[in-house]
Amino acid sequence: MTSESAANVPTQATLSAGDHFRNGDLSAAIAAATAAVKAAPGDAAPRLLLAELSLFTGDLQRAETLITALAKLDAGTELIAAEFRQLLRAATQRVAVLHEGAAPEFVGGPTASQTESLRAL
Repeated sequence: MTSESAANVPTQATLSAGDHFRNGDLSAAIAAATAAVKAAPGDAAPRLLLAELSLFTGDLQRAETLITALAKLDAGTELIAAEFRQLLRAATQRVAVLHEGAAPEFVGGPTASQTESLRAL
């Protein structure tokens, strides 16, 4: 590797949150996204990415806090925030069903096969 090509290889410190995520390092991705939010608190994109990463880790309260702040910072993100809240609601419901024994929600009630499937949980 030449010194010129070595200069173009990203180091751990220069990788973006997305790079870390693609490399499978969720902790580093969250750290990089957090740093990006702190560096540009008024920028919606890093805040949205940090909210998404928080959702992946199961930190639903942090994701909700970030999405609420996002909607307040930029009125143009209200639709994104509404869609994200639906993902949060689904994640919360999934946790309740799988870990707390809550009954899942069904539109019009569960079918017979869905009722049978629930018994397996």
